[in-house]
Amino acid sequence: MRLLNLKIKHMNFINTTTFVKRLFTVLWVMGLLLVTACRDKQVSDGQVTNIDLTSPTQKRLNMSEFVSGIQYIPLETSDDNLMGNVDQLLFAHNKIIIVDNKTASIFFFDDQGKYLYKIAKQGVGPEEYSEIDKVAVNSQEGVLYVLDRKKVLVYSLEGEFKETIKLDFLAGDFIYMDHTLVFYCDYGQNPALEKDGQLPLLAIYHIDTAETRYSLYADASIGMTEVIDNHMLRGYGGRDEGTLTFPFSDYVYRLGTEGASPAYFVDFGEKNRTRLENHLAMLKSEQLSAEDCMEGRKGYPAFRAVSGCQESDSLLFVGFNNYSEHETGVYLWDKRSGKTLNGCSSEGWAIKNDIDGGYPLLPMALRGDKFYTVVPPFYLLDMEIEDPELKSIVEKMTGEENPILMVSTVKIGKADSNR
Repeated sequence: MRLLNLKIKHMNFINTTTFVKRLFTVLWVMGLLLVTACRDKQVSDGQVTNIDLTSPTQKRLNMSEFVSGIQYIPLETSDDNLMGNVDQLLFAHNKIIIVDNKTASIFFFDDQGKYLYKIAKQGVGPEEYSEIDKVAVNSQEGVLYVLDRKKVLVYSLEGEFKETIKLDFLAGDFIYMDHTLVFYCDYGQNPALEKDGQLPLLAIYHIDTAETRYSLYADASIGMTEVIDNHMLRGYGGRDEGTLTFPFSDYVYRLGTEGASPAYFVDFGEKNRTRLENHLAMLKSEQLSAEDCMEGRKGYPAFRAVSGCQESDSLLFVGFNNYSEHETGVYLWDKRSGKTLNGCSSEGWAIKNDIDGGYPLLPMALRGDKFYTVVPPFYLLDMEIEDPELKSIVEKMTGEENPILMVSTVKIGKADSNR
């Protein structure tokens, strides 16, 4: 295994209040770790980039350090498109797609936030879904996939039903890549797929052949109730690939149509790795209840862990946390300049909006050099807004409107000469 060391000079840490912790969980959806021996084997091939976070800088990141501009896009509000919750933010051509699991609806806006239409087909009919677990998009062919338990309903981007794909497994998330659907299978959710004491975390379904392959196996003795974190599976912005992070693993995996390979190793140090491995061994030997995994109990994580990743050809964003210390953290790498920033805090979210006094960058999506943050209107009403553009938007609000998208353009300066 070849490790390329990314030197980190400026890193801040994140503190998680209950509100921020919930937001962070929404953004950084995670899954589970392989057995230690299996992990070592999987990183032996290919090139893995090492991210050194053994001594992260314990201060919050100011957005002025890496954001060169902010644009606000209010999502138009009407009686036909009131949202209950924003679960996914997707894109197709010049359309913004908002997935709302609460109302079981998929809303479409143009790139300026003007409402276009929605897909709302909840029901028991053959062309309807009972609920929306996740949505994936094939923008090239204008196709939208809706995951509903053990089936995927296929629609055009205009909402025309095409077909239903039946699955042999349950999954918590998925993405589309080159005529392939890659699913993350929640840990312990598919006992029928157990093989030699292990269960697959990935299911790869090839659309053209209707064949399924399984990959990334983990110990079957760990139950879903023993894991408080979620996975994070995202499409690679600009490429027909994806990235995956999951609990108890310090790796960020690159996904392709044939499976997963480790792309980054986030090094929190040997002591942290020992705590993680001891925690994993305890989960394997004991059957913990959900109550056992609450704060202060033995099943509650007491180590730093990767909590998500978003990547484009321009940027890499890695989130991490330590629940027992109420810390959350951020690592940023600008691939164009080669420069990195990082930060963590125990006094709130690790990123502070010191540019216009508005909402902090909490990225739900990444396209090129732009992060997209979903801003709740009610949050802005009680803030002292400095930016004239945002202030004019807020003055017209009642707090009942649809969210505002904050688009942050990122640039972290010139490359370090000694990197």
